[in-house]
Amino acid sequence: LRFEEYFSNKIKQLTFSCPRDMLNSTGAPFWSPPKRFPEPIQFNADDPEHMNFIIAAANLKAQLYKVPGYREQRSPAFFRPLLDSVVVPEFQPKSGVKIDTGEKKEGEAADEEPMAEASVIDQVKDKIQRLPKPSDLQGVEVCAMEFEKDDDTNFHMDYISSFANLRARNYSIEEVEKLQARLIAGRIIPALATTTSMVTGFVCVELLKYLHKGGDGVHRDYQ
Repeated sequence: LRFEEYFSNKIKQLTFSCPRDMLNSTGAPFWSPPKRFPEPIQFNADDPEHMNFIIAAANLKAQLYKVPGYREQRSPAFFRPLLDSVVVPEFQPKSGVKIDTGEKKEGEAADEEPMAEASVIDQVKDKIQRLPKPSDLQGVEVCAMEFEKDDDTNFHMDYISSFANLRARNYSIEEVEKLQARLIAGRIIPALATTTSMVTGFVCVELLKYLHKGGDGVHRDYQ
């Protein structure tokens, strides 16, 4: 079902909300270079890249949730009977879904009124309240995994390269071998694992402080 969501349903929704003949704010075709009109992918168990994604995703999820009795599985023959039993619901695009194209329509204000901070906090609190209670998660174990691009046995690069190639296939972009994907990932890791993660962590800490204490006084202190 995740395959359908990532590489089929989301593309169908995008092309429904932004059809091929859509025009931008200047009257020019929206889907003009460098934009590429995407095409959904229909799952095919005989396609090696499709199976690479399924195999890598299944193994990683089993490791993540410490599935009892888990054993590494790399054979497509093991997964095919399971895939045959999966019922994929028919996807129906939704009307009214707003796709942010980054463009402003003629006459639209350049700067929209920012959302009130109190409203943002209320949304966060609402989402926190909808999280399952700790008592509902008793017995559930989750194992954090550290990304390692140079280990060919951990399914990390299998998942990343297959995901990247399938997304490239959506947009008719040239696909790459796993070795090239590993080289690209090697250039991303240093920035992702240092500055970005530190800044994100500090922002989350401040947000938790605000949610815990609350009050206008605390808000003024953080400003």
